[in-house]
Amino acid sequence: MPHSPTALLIADALDASGKTQRKVAYEVGYPRGNVISMLRSGEMRLPIERAPALVPALGKDGHLNANMC
Repeated sequence: MPHSPTALLIADALDASGKTQRKVAYEVGYPRGNVISMLRSGEMRLPIERAPALVPALGKDGHLNANMC
């Protein structure tokens, strides 16, 4: 279970997107899907420079950027 609001938002958005963690990781610029898993679980914080790419990869509106960092 995600512990942070950001991790919960990422987990919910990923589930709703229907995409694999690997696909989202590729779209965001990460070489492996395990990074998305770590973001989703709250094990890793979302680097602010990756938020602009993560939002559309998860199929969300740009106004969520501020909530994800």
